[in-house]
Amino acid sequence: LLKGLRYPQTAHDLVKAGKARPMVLVMLRPTVAPPRDTECVDIPGGPQTETFFAKDLPEAVTGSYR
Repeated sequence: LLKGLRYPQTAHDLVKAGKARPMVLVMLRPTVAPPRDTECVDIPGGPQTETFFAKDLPEAVTGSYR
């Protein structure tokens, strides 16, 4: 994402050209409990990956940057 698709640079270029609004770009690895692959779902008694990505992270970003 950083090297191949150049997300940060592309986002910057689009904002600079007036084709996108300024944004907070949040990029995380989907494996939050390595080496365990949670498939981005909540594991009973284990990592709550889906909740983290779908609820906790958006709330934290919105609360900090809006």
